[in-house]
Amino acid sequence: NYTLSLNANGEAALRAANKNYNIKEISGSYSYTINPAEVKAVTYSGSDSKTYDGKPAEFNVKDVKWTGLTDLNTSTLTADDFTWNTADHKAPTAAGNYTLS
Repeated sequence: NYTLSLNANGEAALRAANKNYNIKEISGSYSYTINPAEVKAVTYSGSDSKTYDGKPAEFNVKDVKWTGLTDLNTSTLTADDFTWNTADHKAPTAAGNYTLS
């Protein structure tokens, strides 16, 4: 929600255009609302793999493919915003298939 008010230039222009009137006070405001656009669903997908080396799996957020909204801003997401489906929710080290959510 935004509010607009007449500035000093606007007041001067209004007075100049109405010289036959002695306008003592100009007050009020104009409200403007921008409503969020509705998006039914945003989905993400992707996959990656590695050969077992005893080190935890690595996840790069930039590899995620997003659908449902053109130009979806995911610039603030990091790997910490996703949860591994392991018991401790940490990156797995054992061989197997894992998912993130």
